[in-house]
Amino acid sequence: MKIGPRNARRKSLCTLIFYTVGLDHMGRLQSNIGVFQKVGECLYRYSSDGVYYARIRVDGKEIKRSLETTDRAIAQRELARFQGRAASD
Repeated sequence: MKIGPRNARRKSLCTLIFYTVGLDHMGRLQSNIGVFQKVGECLYRYSSDGVYYARIRVDGKEIKRSLETTDRAIAQRELARFQGRAASD
C-alpha cells in the first residue's frame, strides 16, 4: 500500500498529537497504579489500597492470596493460618 501526501500528513498529525497529549495522559494513568512492597517473610502490602497479600510456595508452586485486611497484626495471623492450611493440603 502506497502512502500518498494526504495520508502522510494525517499520520504525522496523529504522531504529533500522541506525543503532546498522549504521553501526559499515560503518565497520569501509571501514577494511580500501586506496587507490592515486601513487609515481611511471605507478606506483601499493595501500596495503593494498603491491603496485605500472602505469597508462599507449596510443592514448587507459588500461591498468592489476598489476606483481605489493612491491619498488619491481623495480616500476620491470617498468613500463619494460610500457611498451615496450605501445608496440610
